[in-house]
Amino acid sequence: AVDAAAATDEPTVGDAYGDTVLSCLHSGRPLLLRLAQVLAELDDGTAVAARAARVLEQEPARVERAVRALETAGLTHDGRLRHPVARQAVRDGMSPRRRSDLNRRIAELLYAQGAPATQVARHLSAVEGPVPAWAVPLLREAAERFLAANRAAEAHECVVTALRHCTDDCDRVGLKALLAGTAWLLNPSISARHLGELASALHQGRLPERHALMLAKYLMWHGRFDEAVVALDRIGARAGRLERREAAEIHATRELLSATYPGLVRRAGDTTAAPGRAGAAADPRVRGVAALSRILTHGPDGEAAAAAEAAMRGMQLTKHTQEWLTCAVAALFFADRLEEASTWCDHWLAEARHRNVPLWTAEFASLRAGIAVRRGDLAEARRLAESALALVPAESWGVCLGGPLAHLVHAGTEAGDLAAAAAYLDVPVPEGMFESRFGLYYLHARGRYRLAAGQPHAALGDFLACGDLVRRWHFDQPTLVPWRSEAAHAHLALGDTDRARALAREQLALAGEHPSWARAVSLRAVAAASAWQERPALLTEAVELLEGIGDRVQLAGALADLGLAYGRTRRLGRMRPVLDLAARMAEETGALPLLRTVREAGGTSGRRPYAGQGTAGEACGVLTRLSAAERRVAALAARGHTNREIAEKLTITTSTVEQHLTRVFRKLGVRARKELPAASLL
Repeated sequence: AVDAAAATDEPTVGDAYGDTVLSCLHSGRPLLLRLAQVLAELDDGTAVAARAARVLEQEPARVERAVRALETAGLTHDGRLRHPVARQAVRDGMSPRRRSDLNRRIAELLYAQGAPATQVARHLSAVEGPVPAWAVPLLREAAERFLAANRAAEAHECVVTALRHCTDDCDRVGLKALLAGTAWLLNPSISARHLGELASALHQGRLPERHALMLAKYLMWHGRFDEAVVALDRIGARAGRLERREAAEIHATRELLSATYPGLVRRAGDTTAAPGRAGAAADPRVRGVAALSRILTHGPDGEAAAAAEAAMRGMQLTKHTQEWLTCAVAALFFADRLEEASTWCDHWLAEARHRNVPLWTAEFASLRAGIAVRRGDLAEARRLAESALALVPAESWGVCLGGPLAHLVHAGTEAGDLAAAAAYLDVPVPEGMFESRFGLYYLHARGRYRLAAGQPHAALGDFLACGDLVRRWHFDQPTLVPWRSEAAHAHLALGDTDRARALAREQLALAGEHPSWARAVSLRAVAAASAWQERPALLTEAVELLEGIGDRVQLAGALADLGLAYGRTRRLGRMRPVLDLAARMAEETGALPLLRTVREAGGTSGRRPYAGQGTAGEACGVLTRLSAAERRVAALAARGHTNREIAEKLTITTSTVEQHLTRVFRKLGVRARKELPAASLL
């Protein structure tokens, strides 16, 4: 076998290798040591002899002989020191003054030869003393190029170096704004320390107004809303003299902020010029966030969901698109397109990890955790949300902290781990969080925890607070936060059935007749506040809706409710199979409190094929819940046909076959084709 070192032609070295290299260099001619120092800093193997001769101010022929001597001694290969340990040892062996002077001369040489700004900047970063006049503008250029390539750490180092050498006050303010932007991608709390100075500079007219939009966004993240509104107003004052491209950028950002901080951005007034609106329709960022706003204002919408997907197809993940991409994924989520939302979010999460930007990775992980909660993947939701908080600590999330915390509290509550949920609720949150959309998620999750913990009065307070906010923001759609149905459950816990029924019916009317997750949870709430005889019809519809949407925890709960309703109305033949399905699903999702409730009611979570359980009448009772299309697909699958063969026979896509089978397995409580009751399906 060939080890990794051999595969890369890089020798394996011992602990003393670096010291040995330095000893050899010091025992040879002085030129060899000085040449090795140049090679350690250049480290690119390009035009080594010529460049080293210029830096060392030596005759090229003499340096060429020295290069060959190092190669013959085995210390270099292709103009580079052979091993990273050797390169670091040579660098560490120089005095700070020597290394600074050497890098200054290398930077001057590379600049004169027209080398890329990013290459020159690496050497300027190692210079401690004075630098040429061109250094600061070049460092700014290098930072912007690094940012464009999603290399935030290198960009941040360039800006820090530029600030160290900058003496012009106006240039320093602009560099501070750039520093805040680079620090933001690494850790938002680093950028927070610069925001006060930048806000003051903007107010005093020292900060170029092109930075006002970025500043407003960062100030809102950290809950400094008054300063953010001032920055937005400053932009609005320039509306009549904006270039078309700048106006379009402002329009896209204002749409983003209005979907996240709806009350605050509306109060800041209109910051968009007509030229921006004219070009906004073609901007995929605007289309994506507009789709989210439309769904939050009017409820799930197929056209809006399609617009969100189309917008994402027109974007790549960059610092100019990341936040808008999260909005487009959220639009799919709130439109009940959980499969599409999962697929897109997984794609962007992988991209963020590849680009190694911690904030982006954390935000997409948190968003994916929310999708996992809705799908009933409780363990996955907790894993993702915890990874988001590990990447970006709680104190750096600003008002957006409500997102990952809400997912953790919600998943913990559904799983019956109230101690974990309570621990996450103990994490300090910024007061400004409740002026953002993320505050709604937090209030909703905390209310559900409090209700599960036997605190209905406190829970009701959280749900009503959600209601106050969404009505003030004109986002009063149950697809965002079903606060009325949650408040109805709290009222039921307090014995107020009339108020519970009124709220549940009000939400059902708001959800409309269109099949949706919001209608399903509303039906469950109406059923809970209705007479037992009325519940089966309501819950049957809720079950059918949830089977198509994919919320397995809600589906397990609806099945449990339906089984209990069958029992109370003496339809015992239907009760047992429905409770068994509820038990299986509760166990699969990890919803342990629900599983205990179902077992107490007589359900079992055994893994036997359904076709062998209970009576034939019970089996038929469950099979009648399959749609005609699902029965056709299931019958062919039970006879041994592959998905491709089924698709060809029924003239549908393979993807559609897979979706039908997923729902069939869930409805029948089976895990494999061999468990399908073939005879009953024919």
